[in-house]
Amino acid sequence: MAHSIQISVFVFLCITLPCFSSEDYGVTGCEGYVQVASSAASSASTKELDYSAIKVKLSSSTGVVKDQTECAPNGYYFLPITEKGLFTISVDGPAGWSFEPVQRTVSIGKDGQCLPVGEGSASASEIDFEFIGFSVVGQVTAPGCSSAADLSGVKVTLRQAGEKEQLGQTTTDKDGSFRISKLFPGKYIIEASHSSWTFTSKEIPLEIHWDNVALDRHIEISGYDVIGKIDTDAAASQPMTLQLKHASDPTKPFRTCQSDSQGNFRFTDVSCGSYVVSPSLDKTSGNFRISPDSIPIQVQGGTLTLPKRFQLAGFSLQGSVRTAWGKPIHDATVKISFNDLTVLTDRNGSFALEDMKNGKYRVTVTKEGYHFDAVDVYASSSSPVLSDITPTGVDICGQLSTQDSTASNPFKLHLTSGGSRIATTKVDQKGNFCFRGVEAGKKPEGRGASIEVENNGGNVVFHVQRHDLIIRDEPIEHIHFSESKLHISGQVKKLSDSSEGLTVLLKQGKHIRETHTDAVDEFHFDNTPPGSYDLEILSHSDSQPCWDQSTIHVVVQSKNITDIVFQQKGYRIDISSSHPAKVRYSLSNDKAKEVSLSKGLNSFCVNRPGIYQLDVVSCFKFEADRYTYDTKEGGVKELKVKEYILEGQIRKEGEGVDSIILYIDGLQSRNVTATPDGLNSYHYTTSVTGGERVKITPSSDGDKIFYPEEIVYQTPEHSEECLTSPPTFVMRPGHFIVGSVEPPTEGVTIIVVDKEEEEKKRTGLTDSEGKFRVGPMRKEKRVEVRAEKKGYDIHPKVTPLTLVDSQHRLTFNAAILARLDVDITDGEKAIAGVLISLSGQGFRAQNNITSNSTFTFWSLRPNQYFLRPLLKEYTFNPTNAHIKLKDGEHKTVTLTGKRVSFSAYGTLKSINGLNVSGLTVEALSHPHIEEAVSDDHGHFRVRGLLPGKAYTLRVKGDTHTDTALRTVPALYKVDAKQEDLRDLDFIVHRFPISHDITGQVGGDDTQKVNLVRANGQMVESRNIGPTKFFRFEGLTKGAYLLEAVHRNGAKYQQRVSLQQSTHVQLDPVFTQEDLVLEGSLTSFSSIIFVLFVIVVVANYEKIAQLPKKWKTPTAAPKGENSWLPKNLVDNKVKTR
Repeated sequence: MAHSIQISVFVFLCITLPCFSSEDYGVTGCEGYVQVASSAASSASTKELDYSAIKVKLSSSTGVVKDQTECAPNGYYFLPITEKGLFTISVDGPAGWSFEPVQRTVSIGKDGQCLPVGEGSASASEIDFEFIGFSVVGQVTAPGCSSAADLSGVKVTLRQAGEKEQLGQTTTDKDGSFRISKLFPGKYIIEASHSSWTFTSKEIPLEIHWDNVALDRHIEISGYDVIGKIDTDAAASQPMTLQLKHASDPTKPFRTCQSDSQGNFRFTDVSCGSYVVSPSLDKTSGNFRISPDSIPIQVQGGTLTLPKRFQLAGFSLQGSVRTAWGKPIHDATVKISFNDLTVLTDRNGSFALEDMKNGKYRVTVTKEGYHFDAVDVYASSSSPVLSDITPTGVDICGQLSTQDSTASNPFKLHLTSGGSRIATTKVDQKGNFCFRGVEAGKKPEGRGASIEVENNGGNVVFHVQRHDLIIRDEPIEHIHFSESKLHISGQVKKLSDSSEGLTVLLKQGKHIRETHTDAVDEFHFDNTPPGSYDLEILSHSDSQPCWDQSTIHVVVQSKNITDIVFQQKGYRIDISSSHPAKVRYSLSNDKAKEVSLSKGLNSFCVNRPGIYQLDVVSCFKFEADRYTYDTKEGGVKELKVKEYILEGQIRKEGEGVDSIILYIDGLQSRNVTATPDGLNSYHYTTSVTGGERVKITPSSDGDKIFYPEEIVYQTPEHSEECLTSPPTFVMRPGHFIVGSVEPPTEGVTIIVVDKEEEEKKRTGLTDSEGKFRVGPMRKEKRVEVRAEKKGYDIHPKVTPLTLVDSQHRLTFNAAILARLDVDITDGEKAIAGVLISLSGQGFRAQNNITSNSTFTFWSLRPNQYFLRPLLKEYTFNPTNAHIKLKDGEHKTVTLTGKRVSFSAYGTLKSINGLNVSGLTVEALSHPHIEEAVSDDHGHFRVRGLLPGKAYTLRVKGDTHTDTALRTVPALYKVDAKQEDLRDLDFIVHRFPISHDITGQVGGDDTQKVNLVRANGQMVESRNIGPTKFFRFEGLTKGAYLLEAVHRNGAKYQQRVSLQQSTHVQLDPVFTQEDLVLEGSLTSFSSIIFVLFVIVVVANYEKIAQLPKKWKTPTAAPKGENSWLPKNLVDNKVKTR
């Protein structure tokens, strides 16, 4: 009994007060009320809302339901939460109940307080909801109709009894059901309506108490509409009476209606059943027939459109095509604009066009050789025969043949009749010509005419220059003009009696004919039309002769030409050179002759055949120094420059040296020795390639240094002139840094750093006595000197920054330091990849062990150190170590590792084989998750896979970018064993995700909309049309500004944060100040311009004198500018 009392008290307290568990147990929660909206306070009621039917749910941020509870009788709820973070609380009641809001987001912080997110005050602790009403459900039916009838689209409204104002509205679903929500207790009227259906009873009264209401009466549809159409034309668009008859009694009309001017008709209030629709003309005409006679229909529910239309049949239209002389023209194509109907005329020239409708049309006739004008006719069933159609002209055609194509020199032909030229045409590329649409001759003689070829400058002579003919009523073909031909011949005189045949070309522009010399070295060209020609002689042997004239010009008029002579004068040598040069050429023991070559092809003539020696004289290095040329073989001898010759000098100051070596660093590194060139200088020569950048560094034995230390020389990519010499080096004695290390220590590295050019260093080693000497170097150089040896602490007695050539010696003190060796194995072999962390007072170091089992920490000072090995797949014994090191002490620490987990290896590649870096690969074995990120080479390694567990391996997408991700395969399912998993490779495909901004502009004054990024960068602009709609496509996420531009130039901006495709309502507000400013600037400029023009016109004579006054600058007399307005004189014009 006592226990029952305790429970009752707890329940009472929870209903009346917020209940939370003690914070010591880590339990927090959210509480609140579900209450009836204040708008229901006036609703008469005898019953309270059943709050126990309402459930409140708690969900995680990912949508997983964590807990749920029912409301207490007073609407209170409490949800315990044991976790921190963001959650969603949602309210759910019986179907038809409505709440506001449906859900709310809350945050549980470290203090355990439940706070709403994004709803103003963050101090509110109660999360409340409002109940905002019940629902009414009902049904619209169609008695006698098919159960599958579509009953959607009926408008259902609700209003309070005795009131006209609508409180709710909806439309029916396909099955006729409807629902109106958010209603409180009261008396109401439900009313149904439709644009074309009729109802038996449209209104139903109802009363709502404290629950949903399902209407026990249905709203019944009494009739539907039936619509159809008659296809008519302009000549037969008179109204038509349509009759609707029961299929069971087709003799009596059930409904009648009239078609409109477009042929549309409608029957209303037709109940479900079988019917017949039949049309009839109010005014009958024997020329028309209606098809079909009737159309059966079945009204099953909903608006019915007749399955087919009524049609009006047409009539036949006839005609003939004949010449003006009455001769039929058969196989002519006749086309009429009615439906693009086309027919051919028969052997009598007649044609017939079927299924015509009354109206105006255009008739066109076509046939090869004839020309017709289009004819406009009126087709009427009362007079279905057209007048004869006759041609307006005929074609006269033929061909003109010449030896050459007429494409480059088209001939003109003229058609003449009665002494007058009536037409001109040109010959096409095939030599054909036509006079089109020539007017036919009249009965009975026809029309006399002639065709004549234009003279064409006398270049072509025809056998017949003119053809006479008679034009009647038919086309004329096969008129022909042909060309007459002449003869050209000549002789070739050679230096030797070779049997070689030569080729002679006859050229006229782009037209070329060729022939070959015969046994007596003669050539011939027959059938040559008059004109201007060039004759050119060619040799096909390897040996190329030289001619007095290789090309001879001739003019062919009316006689043959037979006195052409080509005279050989020697043998040609052809040389192609990449650069200008000189060549000495000689035959046998003859004295050499010299010729200058330019860049490109060079030719010169020698008087004897044979093998000539060609010696190149140049400042360029050619592929060879000597070439040969055999005139019997001929051809073009190629002379190519391989390299450029670069020459330079070294000047000495003081004593000389035995040798100077110059290191040439370029495309290929090489050494060059400089040779003495007089008493005080040395000379060096090297070769370089075009575009090569070389660094020249001189060196010598002993204490010499060079100024400058090196020269960088850039060779031009291509040069036809000799290279300029690089700057001259100067050789001088050098200076040294000397000193010692104490106590004497051998093998210490001495490093001398140039403070002006720190990348330049000189090094040396101490000898057995600890002494060093580093150099040579430039005098007065500012340098820093360091000393290093592994395991030693070496520091200078004084700051080792000095000047070269200083008189004092440098001294360093050396002390040996401690050393720690760390040896890590698995008992047998080294463990690669272990991270060793060593720390001590003022010391931190982390290092990875690679393939060796031992790692050494050098140069450690006396200290207490802490050592810890780290590798995810291993445990170590010991797990860490404490080491104390003394000065110069050497210790070794041994660690043994045991493998407890393994890794998954793989690669990420794109479709085209490129490495994919920066993506996360996840291995999941719930609840165990391991991840890795691919490196620059696309490799990944997921560590920490536990043996015996099954994992799912997949690539995670990047939610922070506008790209989507697909992989092949989508995932791997693997079992972790006592070994690493390898070759888990993915092919990754990334593709962009783009978004759109669409919108509607309010108002009528916006001219265009600009899209601007948040940084002010213009993206795109859209002009606003009548629909006021705009769209920007293919955008990435981010912040944008939509800028509405007024027709006067004023602007209004609205910010848009784009996370996905968005539709925006843009309602620009242009202030009066913006509009006045834009307008006033334009108006002010116009006023200033008008005033300026008035001033100029009024003072034209004085302005005209200004240029004369400006020629001689003089002081203006007092009052000189008195003609200007005073405000301009005083410079007081105000501008905005």
